[in-house]
Amino acid sequence: MMTGAESERPQAHPGAAPWWEAEVEMLRASFRTAPPFPHVVIDNFLDADRCRRIVAEDYGDVGSPRWTYHRHYSQKTYSRTDVTTFGATAASVVQQLSAPPFLRFMSRLTGIDGLFPDPLLEDGGLTASGRGGFANIHTDLTVHPAHHTWMRRVNLLLYLNTAWQPSYNGALELWDPHVRQCVRKIPPLFNRCVIFEVSDRALHGYPERIQCPPDNPRKCVALYYFTAEAVAPKVRYFHYHARPGEGLKHLWVGLDNLLVHTYDRLRQPLGIDDRFVNRIMRLLRLSD
Repeated sequence: MMTGAESERPQAHPGAAPWWEAEVEMLRASFRTAPPFPHVVIDNFLDADRCRRIVAEDYGDVGSPRWTYHRHYSQKTYSRTDVTTFGATAASVVQQLSAPPFLRFMSRLTGIDGLFPDPLLEDGGLTASGRGGFANIHTDLTVHPAHHTWMRRVNLLLYLNTAWQPSYNGALELWDPHVRQCVRKIPPLFNRCVIFEVSDRALHGYPERIQCPPDNPRKCVALYYFTAEAVAPKVRYFHYHARPGEGLKHLWVGLDNLLVHTYDRLRQPLGIDDRFVNRIMRLLRLSD
Protein backbone atom coordinates (compact mmCIF):
# COMPACT_ATOMS: atom_id res chain seq x y z
CA MET A 1 0.00 0.00 0.00
CA MET A 2 1.35 3.41 -0.95
CA THR A 3 -0.41 6.73 -0.54
CA GLY A 4 0.66 10.24 -1.46
CA ALA A 5 3.92 10.94 0.34
CA GLU A 6 3.09 14.55 1.12
CA SER A 7 -0.51 14.08 2.26
CA GLU A 8 -1.23 13.29 5.89
CA ARG A 9 -3.70 10.91 7.50
CA PRO A 10 -6.37 12.42 9.72
CA GLN A 11 -5.34 11.92 13.33
CA ALA A 12 -7.50 9.61 15.43
CA HIS A 13 -9.15 10.96 18.54
CA PRO A 14 -7.38 10.17 21.86
CA GLY A 15 -7.82 6.56 22.85
CA ALA A 16 -8.72 5.39 19.34
CA ALA A 17 -6.99 2.40 17.79
CA PRO A 18 -4.10 3.25 15.42
CA TRP A 19 -5.18 3.48 11.78
CA TRP A 20 -3.15 0.41 10.79
CA GLU A 21 -5.40 -1.92 12.81
CA ALA A 22 -8.34 -1.11 10.52
CA GLU A 23 -6.25 -1.63 7.36
CA VAL A 24 -4.30 -4.73 8.39
CA GLU A 25 -6.03 -7.13 5.99
CA MET A 26 -5.32 -4.94 2.96
CA LEU A 27 -1.74 -4.45 4.11
CA ARG A 28 -1.39 -8.20 4.70
CA ALA A 29 -2.47 -8.96 1.12
CA SER A 30 0.09 -6.48 -0.22
CA PHE A 31 2.81 -7.91 2.00
CA ARG A 32 2.21 -11.51 0.92
CA THR A 33 2.21 -10.88 -2.83
CA ALA A 34 4.89 -8.19 -3.19
CA PRO A 35 7.90 -9.15 -5.32
CA PRO A 36 10.76 -9.96 -4.95
CA PHE A 37 10.10 -10.98 -1.31
CA PRO A 38 7.33 -10.20 1.19
CA HIS A 39 7.22 -6.50 2.00
CA VAL A 40 4.90 -3.53 2.23
CA VAL A 41 5.39 0.22 1.85
CA ILE A 42 3.18 2.46 4.00
CA ASP A 43 3.18 6.23 3.66
CA ASN A 44 2.08 8.64 6.39
CA PHE A 45 2.77 5.98 8.97
CA LEU A 46 2.88 8.09 12.14
CA ASP A 47 1.75 11.53 13.19
CA ALA A 48 3.95 13.80 11.06
CA ASP A 49 4.72 16.14 13.95
CA ARG A 50 6.21 13.25 15.94
CA CYS A 51 8.51 12.44 13.03
CA ARG A 52 9.61 16.07 12.78
CA ARG A 53 10.35 16.13 16.50
CA ILE A 54 12.58 13.04 16.18
CA VAL A 55 14.61 14.86 13.54
CA ALA A 56 14.86 18.00 15.68
CA GLU A 57 15.72 16.16 18.89
CA ASP A 58 18.12 13.49 17.63
CA TYR A 59 19.61 14.24 14.22
CA GLY A 60 21.39 17.53 14.72
CA ASP A 61 24.80 16.00 15.45
CA VAL A 62 25.20 13.04 13.07
CA GLY A 63 28.86 12.06 13.04
CA SER A 64 29.54 13.21 16.61
CA PRO A 65 31.01 10.74 19.14
CA ARG A 66 27.59 9.66 20.36
CA TRP A 67 26.97 8.09 16.92
CA THR A 68 28.55 4.75 16.02
CA TYR A 69 30.27 4.83 12.65
CA HIS A 70 29.93 1.63 10.60
CA ARG A 71 32.66 1.83 8.02
CA HIS A 72 33.95 -1.01 5.88
CA TYR A 73 34.11 -1.76 2.17
CA SER A 74 30.38 -2.51 1.82
CA GLN A 75 28.92 0.06 4.18
CA LYS A 76 29.32 3.63 5.37
CA THR A 77 26.59 4.54 7.88
CA TYR A 78 25.98 5.83 11.40
CA SER A 79 23.71 4.54 14.15
CA ARG A 80 22.62 4.99 17.76
CA THR A 81 21.12 2.08 19.70
CA ASP A 82 21.03 3.20 23.34
CA VAL A 83 17.39 4.22 23.88
CA THR A 84 18.31 6.01 27.12
CA THR A 85 20.14 8.61 24.99
CA PHE A 86 17.24 9.15 22.55
CA GLY A 87 15.07 12.23 22.69
CA ALA A 88 11.65 11.84 24.27
CA THR A 89 9.86 11.48 20.93
CA ALA A 90 12.11 8.79 19.46
CA ALA A 91 11.97 6.86 22.73
CA SER A 92 8.17 7.00 22.72
CA VAL A 93 8.00 5.83 19.09
CA VAL A 94 10.29 2.88 19.79
CA GLN A 95 8.14 2.05 22.81
CA GLN A 96 4.94 2.20 20.74
CA LEU A 97 6.40 0.00 17.99
CA SER A 98 7.56 -2.50 20.62
CA ALA A 99 4.29 -2.68 22.57
CA PRO A 100 1.78 -5.59 22.44
CA PRO A 101 -0.81 -3.84 20.19
CA PHE A 102 1.77 -3.20 17.47
CA LEU A 103 3.28 -6.66 17.85
CA ARG A 104 -0.16 -8.16 17.28
CA PHE A 105 -0.50 -6.02 14.17
CA MET A 106 2.91 -7.18 12.92
CA SER A 107 1.98 -10.84 13.44
CA ARG A 108 -1.28 -10.37 11.53
CA LEU A 109 0.50 -8.48 8.76
CA THR A 110 3.29 -11.01 8.26
CA GLY A 111 1.59 -14.23 9.33
CA ILE A 112 4.42 -14.84 11.83
CA ASP A 113 3.22 -15.58 15.35
CA GLY A 114 5.07 -14.65 18.52
CA LEU A 115 7.02 -11.67 17.24
CA PHE A 116 8.87 -9.57 19.81
CA PRO A 117 11.33 -6.65 19.60
CA ASP A 118 15.00 -6.39 20.55
CA PRO A 119 15.32 -4.08 23.58
CA LEU A 120 18.99 -3.46 22.69
CA LEU A 121 18.15 -2.43 19.10
CA GLU A 122 21.19 -4.42 17.91
CA ASP A 123 22.06 -3.48 14.29
CA GLY A 124 19.14 -1.01 14.26
CA GLY A 125 17.99 2.05 16.20
CA LEU A 126 18.43 5.57 14.88
CA THR A 127 20.44 5.38 11.67
CA ALA A 128 21.90 7.96 9.30
CA SER A 129 24.03 8.21 6.20
CA GLY A 130 25.69 11.43 5.15
CA ARG A 131 27.07 12.50 1.81
CA GLY A 132 29.04 9.57 0.35
CA GLY A 133 27.26 7.04 2.56
CA PHE A 134 25.88 3.76 1.22
CA ALA A 135 25.07 0.14 2.05
CA ASN A 136 25.76 -2.49 -0.60
CA ILE A 137 23.08 -5.02 -1.46
CA HIS A 138 22.94 -7.57 1.34
CA THR A 139 20.95 -10.03 3.41
CA ASP A 140 20.68 -9.50 7.16
CA LEU A 141 22.06 -11.48 10.07
CA THR A 142 19.29 -13.95 10.92
CA VAL A 143 20.05 -14.73 14.58
CA HIS A 144 20.50 -12.22 17.40
CA PRO A 145 24.23 -11.95 18.21
CA ALA A 146 23.61 -12.29 21.96
CA HIS A 147 20.63 -14.70 21.97
CA HIS A 148 21.17 -17.77 19.80
CA THR A 149 17.55 -18.90 19.89
CA TRP A 150 16.19 -15.51 18.80
CA MET A 151 15.53 -15.69 15.07
CA ARG A 152 15.33 -12.37 13.24
CA ARG A 153 12.16 -12.42 11.16
CA VAL A 154 11.02 -8.92 10.21
CA ASN A 155 12.64 -5.54 9.60
CA LEU A 156 10.85 -2.19 9.96
CA LEU A 157 12.31 0.98 8.46
CA LEU A 158 10.76 4.40 9.15
CA TYR A 159 12.23 7.18 7.01
CA LEU A 160 12.48 10.76 8.29
CA ASN A 161 13.81 12.63 5.25
CA THR A 162 12.18 15.95 4.43
CA ALA A 163 12.75 17.60 1.04
CA TRP A 164 14.57 14.48 -0.21
CA GLN A 165 15.40 14.73 -3.91
CA PRO A 166 15.92 11.84 -6.38
CA SER A 167 19.35 13.26 -7.18
CA TYR A 168 20.42 12.54 -3.59
CA ASN A 169 20.16 8.76 -4.25
CA GLY A 170 19.54 6.67 -1.11
CA ALA A 171 16.55 4.74 -2.43
CA LEU A 172 16.08 1.32 -0.83
CA GLU A 173 16.66 -1.28 -3.56
CA LEU A 174 15.03 -4.71 -3.43
CA TRP A 175 16.79 -7.32 -5.58
CA ASP A 176 15.91 -10.74 -6.92
CA PRO A 177 17.48 -13.70 -5.05
CA HIS A 178 20.10 -14.27 -7.77
CA VAL A 179 21.32 -10.65 -7.67
CA ARG A 180 20.57 -10.22 -11.35
CA GLN A 181 18.26 -7.20 -11.25
CA CYS A 182 16.73 -4.62 -8.98
CA VAL A 183 13.01 -5.36 -8.78
CA ARG A 184 11.94 -2.28 -6.84
CA LYS A 185 13.37 1.06 -5.72
CA ILE A 186 11.73 2.79 -2.76
CA PRO A 187 12.72 6.44 -2.19
CA PRO A 188 13.31 7.14 1.53
CA LEU A 189 10.60 9.77 1.84
CA PHE A 190 9.45 11.43 5.05
CA ASN A 191 7.15 9.32 7.26
CA ARG A 192 7.35 6.34 4.89
CA CYS A 193 7.52 2.92 6.54
CA VAL A 194 8.87 -0.22 4.86
CA ILE A 195 8.29 -3.59 6.52
CA PHE A 196 9.88 -6.71 5.07
CA GLU A 197 10.54 -10.31 5.94
CA VAL A 198 14.14 -11.20 6.82
CA SER A 199 15.44 -14.25 4.93
CA ASP A 200 18.29 -15.41 2.71
CA ARG A 201 16.21 -14.16 -0.25
CA ALA A 202 15.61 -10.65 1.12
CA LEU A 203 18.38 -8.81 -0.74
CA HIS A 204 18.24 -5.08 -0.12
CA GLY A 205 20.42 -2.01 0.31
CA TYR A 206 21.14 1.45 -1.05
CA PRO A 207 24.39 0.97 -3.00
CA GLU A 208 24.45 4.30 -4.82
CA ARG A 209 26.58 6.76 -2.86
CA ILE A 210 24.38 9.42 -1.31
CA GLN A 211 24.68 12.94 -2.70
CA CYS A 212 22.66 14.83 -0.10
CA PRO A 213 23.62 18.25 1.31
CA PRO A 214 25.92 18.07 4.36
CA ASP A 215 23.13 19.23 6.68
CA ASN A 216 20.50 16.77 5.43
CA PRO A 217 21.69 13.16 5.94
CA ARG A 218 19.53 10.15 5.08
CA LYS A 219 17.62 9.43 8.30
CA CYS A 220 15.86 6.21 9.29
CA VAL A 221 14.58 4.43 12.40
CA ALA A 222 15.32 0.69 12.03
CA LEU A 223 13.73 -1.99 14.19
CA TYR A 224 14.01 -5.78 14.05
CA TYR A 225 11.46 -8.30 15.31
CA PHE A 226 12.27 -11.85 16.42
CA THR A 227 10.73 -15.19 17.31
CA ALA A 228 12.03 -17.47 20.06
CA GLU A 229 12.96 -20.88 18.68
CA ALA A 230 13.09 -24.12 20.69
CA VAL A 231 16.37 -25.04 18.98
CA ALA A 232 19.01 -22.53 17.97
CA PRO A 233 18.52 -21.92 14.21
CA LYS A 234 21.32 -21.92 11.69
CA VAL A 235 23.07 -18.59 11.64
CA ARG A 236 23.28 -16.69 8.36
CA TYR A 237 25.54 -13.67 8.71
CA PHE A 238 25.28 -10.29 7.04
CA HIS A 239 26.25 -11.06 3.46
CA TYR A 240 26.98 -8.37 0.88
CA HIS A 241 26.86 -8.56 -2.91
CA ALA A 242 28.27 -6.58 -5.78
CA ARG A 243 25.87 -5.81 -8.60
CA PRO A 244 26.13 -7.13 -12.17
CA GLY A 245 28.75 -5.30 -14.18
CA GLU A 246 30.78 -4.08 -11.20
CA GLY A 247 33.88 -6.03 -12.19
CA LEU A 248 36.58 -6.40 -9.54
CA LYS A 249 34.20 -5.09 -6.90
CA HIS A 250 32.95 -8.69 -6.59
CA LEU A 251 36.40 -9.67 -5.28
CA TRP A 252 36.56 -6.85 -2.73
CA VAL A 253 33.01 -7.49 -1.53
CA GLY A 254 33.89 -11.16 -1.09
CA LEU A 255 36.93 -10.28 1.04
CA ASP A 256 34.81 -7.86 3.03
CA ASN A 257 32.29 -10.62 3.70
CA LEU A 258 35.07 -12.73 5.26
CA LEU A 259 35.85 -9.91 7.67
CA VAL A 260 32.19 -9.22 8.45
CA HIS A 261 31.44 -12.91 9.07
CA THR A 262 34.47 -13.22 11.36
CA TYR A 263 33.36 -10.17 13.35
CA ASP A 264 29.80 -11.50 13.64
CA ARG A 265 31.12 -14.83 14.96
CA LEU A 266 33.28 -13.12 17.58
CA ARG A 267 30.83 -10.51 18.85
CA GLN A 268 29.34 -12.56 21.67
CA PRO A 269 32.36 -14.66 22.75
CA LEU A 270 34.60 -11.58 23.01
CA GLY A 271 31.92 -9.32 24.44
CA ILE A 272 32.40 -6.67 21.77
CA ASP A 273 29.92 -4.69 19.73
CA ASP A 274 29.92 -1.99 17.08
CA ARG A 275 30.25 0.76 19.69
CA PHE A 276 33.43 -0.84 21.06
CA VAL A 277 34.90 -1.16 17.56
CA ASN A 278 33.91 2.43 16.82
CA ARG A 279 35.78 3.68 19.92
CA ILE A 280 38.90 1.80 18.84
CA MET A 281 38.64 3.28 15.34
CA ARG A 282 38.34 6.77 16.77
CA LEU A 283 41.38 6.24 19.00
CA LEU A 284 43.35 5.07 15.96
CA ARG A 285 41.88 7.90 13.86
CA LEU A 286 40.43 5.43 11.36
CA SER A 287 36.83 6.62 11.47
CA ASP A 288 37.10 9.91 9.58
